[in-house]
Amino acid sequence: MRCPIQFQRWDGGDSTSEMEFSSIQYWIQVHNLLIKWLSRKNVEIIGARLRKVVEIDDDLVQNGTGRSFLRLKVELDLGRPLVEGF
Repeated sequence: MRCPIQFQRWDGGDSTSEMEFSSIQYWIQVHNLLIKWLSRKNVEIIGARLRKVVEIDDDLVQNGTGRSFLRLKVELDLGRPLVEGF
């Protein structure tokens, strides 16, 4: 079974046992959308359905890089299951 590895900055003040590891951030690619759906607004709608949106790759939305997918970074709560049926 594969497991993610999460890194956090440590300032040396608090003990590592007091650090919180309850969420993790992932870059997500959304494929197979019609061209008319390739917009920032739709990225936000899709991201909100997955979890908290941290960052949106605006390169495609603003510059039309020729990619056929949207990319966004979401923060996932490690205590909750992943969204099904998406």
